[in-house]
Formats: sequence, structure tokens, C-alpha cells
Amino acid sequence: MQNQDILEWVEPQGGCVCFPRIQKDIQVDTGHFHQVLLNKYSTYVGRGHWFEEDDRYMRIGYSWDKTEKLQKGLHNILKAINESRI
Repeated sequence: MQNQDILEWVEPQGGCVCFPRIQKDIQVDTGHFHQVLLNKYSTYVGRGHWFEEDDRYMRIGYSWDKTEKLQKGLHNILKAINESRI
């Protein structure tokens, strides 16, 4: 998360999930973002509206697999956001 400027979050102090959001000043089609993320990059996140937030937010679980897979997923998220900018 430290090496990018697209997402923001409150770093979790425990647990196995985080809930970042796309920064508000970034113009993005969130529907297109989630579609590209899943269909092109095979990366799945919990959409913000499932948690009564808008779809700029996403829930990411990170304790179930290797660090490399999490890093790849985060890179996929950033690529999908860039492809969905308005």
C-alpha cells in the first residue's frame, strides 16, 4: 500500500482483512473497475456496497495465501483502476 498513490486506508492493527478505498479525487467508473478486476485479472474483492459503503471501497482478505499472491492482487487492483478511469 505504501508504494502507490491510488488507494487509501486505515491500516489494520489486527485481523486478516482490510477495507481500502479508491481516493476520492480519482475519477473512476466503479462498475467497470469491478468487472475488469474480476473478468480480466481474475481478482476478487468484496464490493463496498456489501458493507453499506460505495463501490470505491473494497474488502480484501490477506491471511489465507502467500505474500506474492497478495502483491499480485494489489497490482491487479491498481491496473484495473487505471483502466477504469473516466
